[in-house]
Amino acid sequence: MNLTHQQLKESSDEQIVAQCTTGNAAAWEEFISRFGRLIYSVAVRRGCKNADAEEVFQQTLTLAWQHLSQLKEIAGLRSWLVTTALRECWRVQRTTSKHDGAELLPGDRVVADSDLIDTWERQDILRRALAELGDPCNALLIDLFNREKGEGYERIARRHEISIGSIGPTRGRCFTKLRRILGRMGLQQI
Repeated sequence: MNLTHQQLKESSDEQIVAQCTTGNAAAWEEFISRFGRLIYSVAVRRGCKNADAEEVFQQTLTLAWQHLSQLKEIAGLRSWLVTTALRECWRVQRTTSKHDGAELLPGDRVVADSDLIDTWERQDILRRALAELGDPCNALLIDLFNREKGEGYERIARRHEISIGSIGPTRGRCFTKLRRILGRMGLQQI
């Protein structure tokens, strides 16, 4: 049974993977939407430049497509994607000789620190939750988080065309919505 785009967006990782393995193209698009930034960020953080990062991204997705039906534990999908992307970074950097850092031998294991993987996963979930939250909450929370030191609420209020007094209550409502979305996505603390 093919799910609608909205149903796919609201589906669990397990449901998305199950739909992908049946050949559902819309599920694959949702898979890329859900995990693409995570994969690409691994390449960028490992020092891959534009073309190399794109190659890591494409190859990791290709490997994911080939191996999705073989994954035993979907809960470990993000870790598997990060590890696969790291291996692809090593392969690309080794073949292009554009990397700096220690040389790895073909038999070396390329595994990220579990705390690092956890951080990347949490950042990816937060990005997706903010996107799902939508505007005006998304824009306001990002603006409040990124504001310059000493920047007052006056400028933010003007940018968002709201009164200064409504920033706090609006921020509170936005955080409440964001916490609900994050809880549904499996991230309980914010």
